[in-house]
Amino acid sequence: MSQTTVGDASSILRGDARVADVMQLSDGQLEVLYGMAYTYYQQARYADAHPLLQLVAMCDHTSERYWLALAGCRQMLGDFLLAAESYVVAAGCNLANPVAAIQAAFCLLRAGDAGASEPWIVEAERRVGEDETLQKKCAQLRVALERATQPTESTAQG
Repeated sequence: MSQTTVGDASSILRGDARVADVMQLSDGQLEVLYGMAYTYYQQARYADAHPLLQLVAMCDHTSERYWLALAGCRQMLGDFLLAAESYVVAAGCNLANPVAAIQAAFCLLRAGDAGASEPWIVEAERRVGEDETLQKKCAQLRVALERATQPTESTAQG
């Protein structure tokens, strides 16, 4: 490993660079890969889109757009836990946008992890602001959470 490569890798760890920078991939090249993935996604070829979306999200870990796309693809593939993880990363890329937090909560509920979904519902509610449509989505998530955490008749009977 050359000194330049070691220096580039350490800049990723410090947060000064992206993997794309170290690999000398331009934003335009990432967009070509994203465009291919988007085409697959639009054709409902999620399994084909997935590795390309993983690559672009890994290469530009700061892109909310790439993480949202990867999360959506994973959600369409039915892998709700991985989708939730990707939505969580997207939520960290843009602390003002409630959409990723809403989707993370939804996916965690779909995966059967109501306990993990609650903090994301709280986060989504914090981020929503005055958007009535998103406020309604948060309210729907709250109802789903309550249903998921209520004891069923069989568990209530012991």
